[in-house]
Amino acid sequence: FPLIGRPKCVAPQVPVQSTISPTLLPVLAAAALSLPRMQADAASLDPITKKLLASPGLELSPAESRACLVRCIAHGEAVASRAAGKRIVVVLGNTGAGKSAFINYLHGCKFQYEEEDKMVVRDDSELEELMRIGHTNRSETFSPQVEDATDSLGSGFAYADCPGFLDNRGFEINVANAANVRHTVCAASSAVVVVVVNYYSLRADRGKGLHDLLRILLSLFGSVEQVEAHAPSVLLAISQAPVTHPETGAAMSIERYLRTLLSPSGLDTATGEVLHALSGRVCVFHLLGRGDSSWLTRDALLERVRGLPPIGTPSSLFQSVLGSEDRERLRALIAALGKDLRECLSRCELRVRGQLGATSAAGFGEAARLAAELLELRVVEHGFVSSLVEGEVLAAARESVASQVAPVDALFLDGGLDGGDDAADGERLEEARGALRGVGELLTAFAGIDVVREPLQALVAQAEARLASAEERRAEARGRREMAAALQQTLRTVGSHALGEEYNVVREVLALPRAVAAAREGQARRQRALERAHAEQLGALGESGVAVRPREAEDRHAAERREEVLRSAAADAAWEAHIAAAADRLRRRDVDLLQREEGRAGGFWEKVGQGGQALRASAPPAFVDLSRKGLTPRDLDVVATLLRTLPPLADVRALALSGNGFADAGASALADAGAHGALAALERLFLDNVGLADGGLAELAAALAGGAMPRIHFVDLTRNGIGDGGVAALADAIRGGALPQLQTLYLYNNRVGSAGLAALVDALCASGCRLEKLYVDNNQVGEAGVAALVRAVEGGHLRSLRSLHLSGNPAPADLVQAAVQAVEGQAAGDAPRKRPAPQTRDIEAPPVD
Repeated sequence: FPLIGRPKCVAPQVPVQSTISPTLLPVLAAAALSLPRMQADAASLDPITKKLLASPGLELSPAESRACLVRCIAHGEAVASRAAGKRIVVVLGNTGAGKSAFINYLHGCKFQYEEEDKMVVRDDSELEELMRIGHTNRSETFSPQVEDATDSLGSGFAYADCPGFLDNRGFEINVANAANVRHTVCAASSAVVVVVVNYYSLRADRGKGLHDLLRILLSLFGSVEQVEAHAPSVLLAISQAPVTHPETGAAMSIERYLRTLLSPSGLDTATGEVLHALSGRVCVFHLLGRGDSSWLTRDALLERVRGLPPIGTPSSLFQSVLGSEDRERLRALIAALGKDLRECLSRCELRVRGQLGATSAAGFGEAARLAAELLELRVVEHGFVSSLVEGEVLAAARESVASQVAPVDALFLDGGLDGGDDAADGERLEEARGALRGVGELLTAFAGIDVVREPLQALVAQAEARLASAEERRAEARGRREMAAALQQTLRTVGSHALGEEYNVVREVLALPRAVAAAREGQARRQRALERAHAEQLGALGESGVAVRPREAEDRHAAERREEVLRSAAADAAWEAHIAAAADRLRRRDVDLLQREEGRAGGFWEKVGQGGQALRASAPPAFVDLSRKGLTPRDLDVVATLLRTLPPLADVRALALSGNGFADAGASALADAGAHGALAALERLFLDNVGLADGGLAELAAALAGGAMPRIHFVDLTRNGIGDGGVAALADAIRGGALPQLQTLYLYNNRVGSAGLAALVDALCASGCRLEKLYVDNNQVGEAGVAALVRAVEGGHLRSLRSLHLSGNPAPADLVQAAVQAVEGQAAGDAPRKRPAPQTRDIEAPPVD
């Protein structure tokens, strides 16, 4: 490879005392200063580039081709820095057009013909050639050679001898040359362009050389419009033209050359327009100063070049010139490098999935290095190349991300996370989380690559959002399933009511808050168990000394916490929605029930008559007496609904329902009303002779245990079918704090045995209830029951009890008498009063305490 810019004649080494023409001293000094710089330029080339320059047909691997191209452009950028701040004259032309000779001619070199009609600088020329002249079809310049033009053009001027286009030294060199031309021009403060056209290229092969050169000029400026706009700054100089006609010997004027030059034959539309724009910017010259008056001499050429208006800020105008073959070779090179990048990313993906060992596949750092090297091709500074390399790197990275996050996308396929297999769904989610952790490694490695950083972050953000959506969907599905299972259990507990299916909603609305409380307690237990498990896992991993696994475990734990929160929130939302729906169903049911009763023959309002209408008054009586109205369980449902839905009834102090045979079904409706919050102000409740059995009393007791009717102090349950079971349920409620103000309890004429009475006595003792009157006449209380009562009284546990009725029970009479006397004894300090007679027959009016 010839030294770049090497002068043909090197100044001889002579002693200082030698006699040297003063005219030659500056020339010799300049040559001596420039030679080391030129030698350094050549020495800086890497071995691959030198090898390619020596063997243009050498096939390089994609990596070698890229490295060669990038290094050649880097070399050219160093050379281009010499144009900084200069008013540069850019000399373009195909190889062999005479660009270097043209510059040397302007520089002031003297020429002569050598053998084979080659034009060379004369040996006795006072000025050595500024640019080396080549006489082969291979450009003698590797990148634009920039030399000062102060001596010929004036201060601030410089020549840029650009590499010959359409060279044959390999596409890497061609592309590097094109990029280096642009870098050189863009480094200057301003530029003018001289296009040197070999006369013979105008005629050879139908002017193909001219067509190619115009096409190159078009590419350099970017568009026909830019060429037309800056045509005054361009000079088209015809070189190597014959002075006389080869046959007639007549002098050849520029007009004759223009006819040949300006012929559109063989040109396409765009190059024809470029030629037309330059038609007034053509000159012809001869290195020996020959030609008629239309030919430009050296001085005229200098004046013409000086007069070209400079193009300011050339960096915003000029483009790298790439031929169609160069583009295809670049496309193939970028595709090959992209393939290498994809293969590296694939190996990284396998390593992340655990299908390759950690040392058997390159890391994402290696892939990032390949991507950065591929992006280095943007130094060509051409939109075509930049678009290709950026697209290739981005496509490869996106494909890798898409491949890695495939488990995330799979969560949405084939009914994924549908809840059919909770364990399998959990495994799929964990696989998706692991995939995103692998993508995180890629993002970290590619963080410094601006082309892919934001797009990849966007892709990962989308994948994370989809994973979060999948996690949320699964958690919500689990929460809904959890709620549905608990709801079914709750509805089974509610059961089917004797009042009909439509009544079930009354019980359902009551049961739902308890079900929600139980569900939330279950959620709290799961969260506590989850935190314990996490702490144990992290402790075990910490002892192992492995740093990565604890981080992964923490990520998994955070995901599990999120899922638990989402699961609980979904369950809560489902409960809230169902509670609201149930409440709405209850409202509709109540309205329908009351509307049906209006005007129904033999219905509730007809039974209760005028007295019952007070229930709907704006100020109903404090004592509502519905005794002996023939009320059925359905009628008690109406009563309970009125109590629940009419606010004025909240102030009822006494409710008498005695003598109605509504039995347990009606009693449960009354109990449910109390559980819903009705009868909060009730003090006296009369349920004498209503057909109440153990089941009905148990439901009433359950409502009381839940806080219903807290102000009651008088309860009449006489003449029913209550046995030990019902009394035991009532006792449990009292033991739990129900009926805290109870003073009078009528239980006579039932089926209460010893077990029932003993349970009641025990509850009264345990609760501290201030019961004063207890009537259990005509029941089935035996010796054990009475003995329990006696022990309680004698033990001072029932100090408030003042009146006790036990007659008509199978217990021994003496024991009954002892119990009554014990109660009377602790009431001895009270004012004397007559002992009430036993209740042994039906009464027509409610007893008055």
